[in-house]
Amino acid sequence: MEFLEDFTEEAGELLKGINQQLLALSEAASGSARQPIYQELLRGYHTLKGLAGMMGLEQAVEMCHAAESFLNRTRKGQQELEARWVDLLLEGSRLLSRLVHNLPERNELPEVNQHLSRLQGTDHAEAPPPTPKTLQVPEEIGKHLNEDDWSRLHHGLADGLMIGLAYFSPSPEQAAEGVNVNLARETLLACGDLVRAVPLIEGSSVRFAFVLLHPPHAQPGTVAGLQWTSLGEPTTAAQEPVEQHDPWVSTRPSPLSNTVRVEVGRLDDIMRLVGDLVVSRWRLQTALENSGVDERTGAPIRDTAMRIERQLRDLRQAVTRARMVPLSEVFGRMPLAVRDLARSSHCQVRLEMEGEETQVDKVLVERLLDPLLHLVRNALAHGLEGPEERLKAGKDSVGRLRLAAIPQGDSIRIEVEDDGRGLDLEAIGRTVGGSAPVDAEQALEILCRPGFSTRLQAAKDAGRGVGMDVVRTAVAEMGGFLGMESSPGQGCKFWMRLPLTLTIVDSFLISLAGECYAVARDSVTEVLELVAAEVQRFPGGELVAWRGGALPLLRLRRLLNVPGSVAEPECPHALVYTAGDQRVALVVDRVVGLREVVVRPMADPLVSRPWLGGATELGDGSMALILDLPHLVRYGACA
Repeated sequence: MEFLEDFTEEAGELLKGINQQLLALSEAASGSARQPIYQELLRGYHTLKGLAGMMGLEQAVEMCHAAESFLNRTRKGQQELEARWVDLLLEGSRLLSRLVHNLPERNELPEVNQHLSRLQGTDHAEAPPPTPKTLQVPEEIGKHLNEDDWSRLHHGLADGLMIGLAYFSPSPEQAAEGVNVNLARETLLACGDLVRAVPLIEGSSVRFAFVLLHPPHAQPGTVAGLQWTSLGEPTTAAQEPVEQHDPWVSTRPSPLSNTVRVEVGRLDDIMRLVGDLVVSRWRLQTALENSGVDERTGAPIRDTAMRIERQLRDLRQAVTRARMVPLSEVFGRMPLAVRDLARSSHCQVRLEMEGEETQVDKVLVERLLDPLLHLVRNALAHGLEGPEERLKAGKDSVGRLRLAAIPQGDSIRIEVEDDGRGLDLEAIGRTVGGSAPVDAEQALEILCRPGFSTRLQAAKDAGRGVGMDVVRTAVAEMGGFLGMESSPGQGCKFWMRLPLTLTIVDSFLISLAGECYAVARDSVTEVLELVAAEVQRFPGGELVAWRGGALPLLRLRRLLNVPGSVAEPECPHALVYTAGDQRVALVVDRVVGLREVVVRPMADPLVSRPWLGGATELGDGSMALILDLPHLVRYGACA
């Protein structure tokens, strides 16, 4: 059901925000710094409680209510905030997440009762006497109201507010027009404070009942399928509504959301259509060039083709922007993971994050979580020392872990850096039978071998040799490159260079032995025209002068063993590739031009290769392979 998907997504966002605020609460140094955090937490729990009530998740409602009660006590100074209570709330957040995702099965969690007992056990005050249920509320609604709900209704009447009752009946026709239960809830929240939402199952259909408090004369906006009535009048003693002092329970109208949730699959469909249009545009261009039409006669067609090209580029950029989400979606999950991992690794760590606002493709964000979590886990399990070891080494007892996202043109560089002990390059070299230390590039190759581990015994968080090979494989599947830098005793940095989007990329078309290939423009630093006399040959390789230094040459014809009777030109082109300190020039016959290409993945294991980034269709209907330069360079170094 559509509202079930909406609920799961919105509840997930609320829980993510709650986790972030709980971590901030544990780090706040003063009471004044905690007050705005309390506000955000109470808003989050209050909204989640309303959503859970709409879906009939009674355990989630009870947990949110218990968390609100505890936070209210600590906010007012009636309860001391201790680290163990924050841990308990974080544990409750995990249980809430499980309840949300188990909603279709309606499975209750036995751990919830134990959690509630522990959280409610922090309240040493006497419970207020139950409020008599004297209001005329329909029985089908009243049986779902708890003592706190009745109390809020009576106090609301005493404060000059009115009680409103609304029903919303969803339908497929309304959903197609964007009218759903979330819109109904937001419309009601704009004119009052929602006390309880109750789902009513009637045969094979469902409708929702809402009970809320609202100022006199307030009326909700018009929404198809939403019926509204008032149940109770304010008491005569209160002529004006009492000002609401709690900032998280607001009765002032709030603007409706100006965003629309769209499934990523629908955006994928649109991007595929854009890709088809890009191919059709190149077919039109090729047909025009081969038609034999003279310059004057073909000018209007060429102008139209150029206008279509500009419009397609704008359309592609618009769809790409719609698919973009901030990296905070994945970075935001790291503080809680770091907190748990630091405890199990018995180290203290300060997490620093940069570039969370950087926008990347939604699909990329979903694939990035696992490799990023692997790198963070390795940094805590292998890199950072314990407090005593750090003090002996003259370091701060608290380690530093840095996550950074750095935009670089059409790609992004993501860094995971720690100031721990660094890699023991000599020990890594000995694991493969060497006697001398290896460099960082060689060490990375060894670390990424399946099953490699420098630990004799497996730890809880690392040590089974199932990490770095998974990371490099995941990065390669995203069309990226994994690199590493390490300084003994000073720390280690792993970095991933990834494309911002995975579907349509600007690429150089190159020629090798009469065959056409594509190379992502972002991978190329510079294009050179080689002169045979300037190439210096030596046993084992070739060099060419470049910017006051020398570049090693890697001839793609020989590396890929490309067949063909076309002779290699005397002055071929070379694509300069740079990554960190690594520089190499890949020799091709000719750079044909720069075009947008639609990336078609090659999933067939019989034809796929690590250095193949996919295939694309050209304007004449032929196919061209897309070469992955980082993998080609690594492949050439091993060949």
